[in-house]
Amino acid sequence: MRFLPVSLTSMLVELADLEETLALLTSLQTTPVTGIEEMFPAARTLLVHFQPEEVTAAQLASELSKRELSANLLHFDRLIEIPVCHDGEDLAHVADLTGLSMKEVIQCHTKKEFTVALCGFAPGFAYLIGGDPALNVPRRENPRVQIPAGSVAIVGSFSGVYPQSSPGGWQLIGTTSMRIWDSSRSPNALLQPGNRALFPALFQDLSRCGQSSQGISTSGALDRSALKAANRIVGNPANIPCLELVPGGFSFESTARVVIGYEGAPCLVTIQDARGHTRTVTSLQPTALEPGDLMSFCHARAGVRCYMAIRGGFEVNKMLGSAATDTLAGLGHNPVIAGTCLALKDSRCNLVSVSPHETPTSSLPVAGDTVVLDVMLGPRTDCFTSKGLETFAQQSWIVTPKSTRVGIRLFGYISIERQNSNVELPSEGIVTGAIQVPPTGQPAYF
Repeated sequence: MRFLPVSLTSMLVELADLEETLALLTSLQTTPVTGIEEMFPAARTLLVHFQPEEVTAAQLASELSKRELSANLLHFDRLIEIPVCHDGEDLAHVADLTGLSMKEVIQCHTKKEFTVALCGFAPGFAYLIGGDPALNVPRRENPRVQIPAGSVAIVGSFSGVYPQSSPGGWQLIGTTSMRIWDSSRSPNALLQPGNRALFPALFQDLSRCGQSSQGISTSGALDRSALKAANRIVGNPANIPCLELVPGGFSFESTARVVIGYEGAPCLVTIQDARGHTRTVTSLQPTALEPGDLMSFCHARAGVRCYMAIRGGFEVNKMLGSAATDTLAGLGHNPVIAGTCLALKDSRCNLVSVSPHETPTSSLPVAGDTVVLDVMLGPRTDCFTSKGLETFAQQSWIVTPKSTRVGIRLFGYISIERQNSNVELPSEGIVTGAIQVPPTGQPAYF
């Protein structure tokens, strides 16, 4: 058992194999350690989030090292057949990598029975083990920005099905129409740890917190301080759902008397009343709207997102304990588009004192600025050469247009050098703020 630092509140526990990982996870679920908030299992690691004021990293490591890891926790139960059409974009490439024909690749994938070892990465994404060793292939050198839902993929000793459209670096060998994740089903994920899975071929065509075990991220506001401030200035509890806006084209008409507030990316905000009179409003102050008032958010002068709160809050349903929209998982309220009507809660309920003295938490960058980030190295620093780490720390990196809300893709003129470009790490948990380096040497910031 090896303990690797990830952040001041996270630790990566490296174990010998999947069985030890699941044994430690089950032990901590059965007999919890005070201070542990969340655990994310992977093939040979367990990512542990903890509260340092309740348990220190040293105390946590000492406690975990005493846990019994010999129990066999993989219980093989029901068999799930996932019909697949082997028409994946990487099928021919996988054949080249393995030295097999495409027909032989398909046969290797369909003849073996898999077992769900764990779920992670995305809601319902199951890591399946037990496949044919002949299909042990590396990740793509350049991960795809978008992989369609239902894509069947392989990498290393794993196979998996992408439940939703998402980024990814696995080799795509087919597609399935079966719904792997369904928020209206219980359990939501079709594939649960311990299930067996089989991929019968249909065709031989050669052309939200506490849900990590289902692969669901915490999601939520990117700028949490701004969301809390927006709520406080209208008298809401700090955790009431807000609208996350990308200023530069958002307008809405009020159909009732309401009080709103906003904070985040600075931008020009105007209100046009029913008589055509226009006035500007500023952030960090409560603003009253009358029926017929039209409020517009112009382009941000700095930063990217701002948050609009309304007194009493919006009437939105919670899914898995949160009202946050998770764009990767497809959970929560649909994105607001032209014509959307937003219902409001009773503004007299659950109010607290208005906070009129809020101040911006920090200055936000404008286009062309260089932002300096504090970085805590680890847990996989030893995968890179000293020259590679020097490149990472000293080179300026450019944010590319391929960036999304899930991750920011960076470009540098010098790639980060690895110790061994042929070594692939098994998939493992990451934290918000993690920086991953794919084989291209161009990092992504999550």
